[in-house]
Amino acid sequence: MGVNGSAIAPGWVLAPEKAGKKLDVQQKGKDGIAQRLSKDQPSSFKAHSAGVDQGDKFLCMAGLLSSLRLASFPQGPVFVLIGQIVRRDRWMDILLPILDRFLAEDVRLIILGSVRDKDGSTLRFVARKHVSKFSYLQEYDSLRVRHVIRGSHMLLAPAPLEELGGTLLTQALRCGTIPVAYAKRDLRRLVQEYDEISNTGYGFFFYDSTPNAFLDSIRQSIDIFHKNELWQSMVARAILAGSS
Repeated sequence: MGVNGSAIAPGWVLAPEKAGKKLDVQQKGKDGIAQRLSKDQPSSFKAHSAGVDQGDKFLCMAGLLSSLRLASFPQGPVFVLIGQIVRRDRWMDILLPILDRFLAEDVRLIILGSVRDKDGSTLRFVARKHVSKFSYLQEYDSLRVRHVIRGSHMLLAPAPLEELGGTLLTQALRCGTIPVAYAKRDLRRLVQEYDEISNTGYGFFFYDSTPNAFLDSIRQSIDIFHKNELWQSMVARAILAGSS
């Protein structure tokens, strides 16, 4: 359960991923979100729903936000941080000092997985403060992880990866979910850093292990998200890299 009592909505089933086929979202039950996907949607999301699997990404994103009772249709991306993939003793020290500034953007943030007791209390407080933008889900399970990754645009990794991190990072790339991560050597073996001048790569790195460096990388990712042509090509490269 999340801090708002929001579990993953049982009316949404994410079908298993099949090689060479798009992600499929099946709606079950009466109260889906199809009625929300109307001509009145913000134009930025109409643009982002085009291209490589982005129609499916949009449906996954909309279903995820609905299930967590977060505000629909942000202008910026949906971020996820999975606590089990990064070192537990470091990532909260990087994230917490910049969390309010991060959530001042028109974005959504989902944190999944258990943390230290004192940090859990802090995250629950922040979730109550930013009730429409941020959800903290303490319980970790593989189905929930797949649901959240498929519905998010960015995967945050503010600390070195744990052993599980490489597997979930590859899964995220296959879903077109772009990493924003601390540039340790093990991560650079898995992800090519994005370069806007040459329009190559599919990940945003920060090299100085500080909160402000992490926030700068997040803001760079938000900026590219709004440049639709660059964003679409990056997502296509990520999917190709994750599937190879």
